[in-house]
Amino acid sequence: MDRSTHPTQNMPTSIQLVTSSDNNFAIGLAGTFKSALTNLAADSSVDLWVLDGGITDENKAEISRHLSDPRLTLHFVSVDRKLVSQFVISHHVTDATYYRLLTPEILSRDIGKFIYLDSDLLIRGDLTKLWNTPFDGAPCVAIQDSGAPFVDSTQLIEQQPSLRGCIANANPIPNYRELGLHPHAPYLNGGVMMIDLDLWRREQLAERMLKVLSDYREHVTYWDQYALNVVLSQRWKQADHRWNQIAYPLRFSSHENTIFSKEAFDLYRNDPYISHFTYRKPWQAECIHPRSEEFYQYLEGSIWANTKPVWQEYEPVAGVVHVPPKKPKPYYRRKFRELRDYVRQQIRSVRKSAQSLFRGAA
Repeated sequence: MDRSTHPTQNMPTSIQLVTSSDNNFAIGLAGTFKSALTNLAADSSVDLWVLDGGITDENKAEISRHLSDPRLTLHFVSVDRKLVSQFVISHHVTDATYYRLLTPEILSRDIGKFIYLDSDLLIRGDLTKLWNTPFDGAPCVAIQDSGAPFVDSTQLIEQQPSLRGCIANANPIPNYRELGLHPHAPYLNGGVMMIDLDLWRREQLAERMLKVLSDYREHVTYWDQYALNVVLSQRWKQADHRWNQIAYPLRFSSHENTIFSKEAFDLYRNDPYISHFTYRKPWQAECIHPRSEEFYQYLEGSIWANTKPVWQEYEPVAGVVHVPPKKPKPYYRRKFRELRDYVRQQIRSVRKSAQSLFRGAA
């Protein structure tokens, strides 16, 4: 029998949640899971497993204090970062994004499924409802990425040119032909997923994903999400888009240039279960997300409550991508330093790979 069928009425529900974070996202973790607990059913309880990529003891203590709730059991799990150190990162994404691929080994064998959540979410719905969604034989329940909806959206854009401005990436798996993937297969966003861990272990799915990241390093786009979509292509189960409202379509005030119908777009835009800050984060001044203020409500009483920046004004225009005002000079200096550091890191990585090849040849 499917483990995820609805529990007997009135029985309390125990939910397993997993997230990964380094110290840079401690503030996001605090807000994300405070919102989750606030909107959770009163008779549900949570085990939260934080895959820890270097959160300071001070911030761990503050997170524990801020999230204090009799329904919550909080676990910080140290991760051997060397296991993912060889994979592609960028100036704003660290190796913490890969930690979920280690869960079959890190988590206890008595955990058969869990909901994975990024640490940059505003959770407005009751996660009990997502937890009670049946897998129906799928390895995970996830949500289609509305900014990169298919393995290859090129043909879709040719048929409907107005979508060009709405689709952020028309080809998120550039070598899909080599991999034998169907171009019209839906592409999932990894920020919100319910994972059948028993099935992942039986089929060694995480090991296959790690191998994909190693074998096709030069094609990796969107980090671990590349491997998730390669290995799980056409196998994952689609949940309501409102469980993972990404930021990109919010640039539009009308459904006309999106992949949504009018009714679906209105629900997605105005009544999301989870808002995902997929671009700038609420604690960054460059963030133009309309729910940034709402996110900060869940930081009240924490050490991060007074870190709220002065955000730029958000003014979506019908059918037109919103362009924020010109940034101040310090912003460009910081972005230049980030880009410089990223390029240097990539050069070092290429040198190491070349040295290894030469040593092997010798």
